[in-house]
Amino acid sequence: MTAARRAARRSTEEVRQLILDAATELFAERGYAQTSIRDIATRTDISVSVLYRQFSSKDELYSATLLAPFLESFEEFAAAWSSQIDSPWGDEELIGEFVRDLYSSLTTNRKLLVTLLAASDDADNDLLAQARDSLTASLADLRLMAEHEADRRQWFTRDQIAVSNSLMVALVAGLVLLQPLLAQTPAGNQETMILAATRLARYGMSLTPRADDPESPGTA
Repeated sequence: MTAARRAARRSTEEVRQLILDAATELFAERGYAQTSIRDIATRTDISVSVLYRQFSSKDELYSATLLAPFLESFEEFAAAWSSQIDSPWGDEELIGEFVRDLYSSLTTNRKLLVTLLAASDDADNDLLAQARDSLTASLADLRLMAEHEADRRQWFTRDQIAVSNSLMVALVAGLVLLQPLLAQTPAGNQETMILAATRLARYGMSLTPRADDPESPGTA
C-alpha cells in the first residue's frame, strides 16, 4: 500500500495544474464569491494546506486562473522563438506565430478574458494588482525576445518595444473580445483573422513608415 501510494504521488507541477483546472471549473460554475478555497481543494482531492502551498490566497488563485490563457500563449511563443534563434524565420512567420498562439488561446478561453476584465473593476480586492504583476513579468520576458529581434530585424528601436508589445497584445485581445460584434470577423474564419492581424502588426510595428522595406505595400 505504501509503495503504491508513493508511485502515485503527483509532482508539484501536476498538483498546481490540477488546482488551476478545478478552480477554472468552479469559478465558471459558481462565480468568484460563491467559490471557496475548500471547494477547490475538495474537487482536486487535496488538502487545503497543500493548496495554500501553491497559492497564498483565493485572489492569487483567481488571478492565475484568469491569466492562464495569456501566460500559456507566451510560453508557447517563447518555445517557438527559441527554436529559430540560430536559423531565423521570416518576419511574417515569427510575428504570425505570436499572433496565432495568443489569438487561439484567448479565443478558446474568451469567457476567462471577459471575467478578468470585469473582475478588475472591483476595487475591494487585490486581483487587479496581482494580475498586472503576473502579466508584467511575462511581458518582461517578451521584451527580451523583442530586443533581440529589434537589433537584427530593425522593426523598431528599443525605446518603442514596450509600447509595441502592449499594442500587439491589445490588438489580439480586442479582436477576440469584440469578435461577436464585428460582422466581418466570423469565428470560423480564424486563419484569415490571424493573417490580417499579423500583417497589421508587422507593417505597423515600427510606429513609423518604412520606405526601405521591399515587402511593404507601395514600395518598388
